[in-house]
Amino acid sequence: IQFELERDVYDKNLARTIDDKCFNFRNTSKEINFFPNVENFDETVSDPETWAEYSNRNIVYSRHQRSLSSKIREEAENLMDTAAKEMRKQFSKTNAAFTKRIAEIIEARNCLKVHMAKADHEIKQLEDAVELLKQAIKEKENPKKVAQTCLDERTRRPNVELCRDNPQFKLVKEVHAIDEAVDILMQRFHEAQETLEILAFEKAKLQHEIQVKENSIHIDRDKCMVMRKSFPSSVRLVGYI
Repeated sequence: IQFELERDVYDKNLARTIDDKCFNFRNTSKEINFFPNVENFDETVSDPETWAEYSNRNIVYSRHQRSLSSKIREEAENLMDTAAKEMRKQFSKTNAAFTKRIAEIIEARNCLKVHMAKADHEIKQLEDAVELLKQAIKEKENPKKVAQTCLDERTRRPNVELCRDNPQFKLVKEVHAIDEAVDILMQRFHEAQETLEILAFEKAKLQHEIQVKENSIHIDRDKCMVMRKSFPSSVRLVGYI
C-alpha cells in the first residue's frame, strides 16, 4: 500500500506541475506551438469521479492497513512482554537451582574434607604403629641371640655333662617363644602395611573427589553465577535497545 500511496502522490505532484505550467502559458510565451489534431485525441484514463475514487480508495485502504499494522504491533509487543516476563521467571528459577546445587556441592566437599582429615589421622596413627612394630621386632633380636648363644655354648659341655636338662629345655622353649612372637609381630606389620596402602589409595580418591567438587563450585559459582548477576531489562529483551 505504501508503494501505491507514494505513486499516487508522485503522479499528483507531477500533474500539478504540468497544470501550473499550463496556467502560466501566455500568448507571448516562447514554449507555445502548434500541435496539429492534438484536440482530436482523448488520452485521458479517468474522469473527476474515478480520479477522486482512486485516491479515496488508496486512503481508505491505507487507514485499514495502518489499523492492522497497529494491532499486529500491539500484539507483538504484548507477546514480547509476556515472553520477557516468562524469561525473567525462568531466569529466577535457574538461579535458584544454581544456588541450591552449589550449596549441595559445598556440603559434599566439606563432608569429603572431614573424611580426608580422618584418613590423615588414621594414616598417622598406623604409621606410628608400624614404627612401633618394627622396633618391637628389632628388640626381639638380642634376646634370641642370647638364647641361641647359650644353646651353642652348652653344646661344648664335656661328656655326660652334655645333658638335656631343664635349662636346655627352657632355652629351646625361649627361642621358640621369641620366634612365635616375632611371627605374630611380622604378621601385624604386614597387615598394617597393607592397611596403609588401602588408606593411601582411599585418601587419593578423596583428594580427587574434592578436586572435582572444587572445580564444579568454581564453574557454577565463580563463572556461571557471575555471568548471571543481573537480568536484562524488559526494554532490552524486546529488542528496543
